[in-house]
Order: sequence, then structure tokens, then C-alpha cells
Amino acid sequence: MHITYFLLNPPMKNSSTVTERNVELMTTLLEFDSYAIQNLVSIPSRDLPELNSIGSESRIWLRSRPAIAKALGESDSLFAAWSLGGFANGTRHNFNNQIDWLVNEAMSFGHEFAWTVDGRPRHPSRWRQHVGPMKARFPGESLEARLTASLLSIPIKTLSA
Repeated sequence: MHITYFLLNPPMKNSSTVTERNVELMTTLLEFDSYAIQNLVSIPSRDLPELNSIGSESRIWLRSRPAIAKALGESDSLFAAWSLGGFANGTRHNFNNQIDWLVNEAMSFGHEFAWTVDGRPRHPSRWRQHVGPMKARFPGESLEARLTASLLSIPIKTLSA
């Protein structure tokens, strides 16, 4: 079984990241054999202000759609993990359009649900902080136990902007 994680955009570096380590852990917890990471936009950025400066160009979002559609067709399950926002005007508009398109495209491939951490498309780099023992949001002595407790499969149509 194969799961695809939908993230916002790629990191600046190609080295292993916290995001990748967390995705690998989650894949194991969900008992999938393999995973892929698919970004909503393929342009890397250092941070949100940089993405906001380039994200207002709709063509960069549209260029990612063929790869997204391919990933949807190859996936047994989906994981929404693109972040919780903070986008400026033009970027917010393009991001919302991309999410709406993704949801409709996913449903056309027969996907009705997507996995999330705590019901929101939280980015994997933030999972440990969200489920950490200091917040006491989820039971468990280990990160693995708390992540498992945080997992929610939600109707994909509720992810539309």
C-alpha cells in the first residue's frame, strides 16, 4: 500500500530533513509499504515571506498540477500536510485555488478521505511540537504513541479553502 503526503513546497536543500524523518515515521505508524512526497508548488523557498514574494504568480502553481494528478492516481491513501497558512494576498488566492483543485481532482480519482494530524493539514516539521508532552494534547509516553493518537482521517472535501 502506498501513501502520498501533500506538502506545500520543497526545501532549499536536498539533504534529509526533519520533515522527511517525520514522514517516514508516520508511514510506519500507518503501516504503509511506501510513500511519496508531492508538493503543491514545485519552487523551493527559504521561508514564508520568500514564498509570498513568488507565490502570487499563478503559473508556478499550475505547473505542479500534472505531477499532483499523477501522484493522486498512484496513491492508495492521501495525507494532507501542507501547513496552516499565513499567506499574503496573491499567494493566498493561488494557494486556495490549488487546494480546491486538489480536492476535486482527488475525488475524481476516488479518494474520499485524507489523513491529518489533529484534523488539520499540519506540516510534518511541526508535528513533534504539536503532539509534544509539554502541550499535553495527546496521551502517550512516546512520540510514536502521541502521533498515533493525533491521527484523524477526514473527508477530503472539508479541506477546500
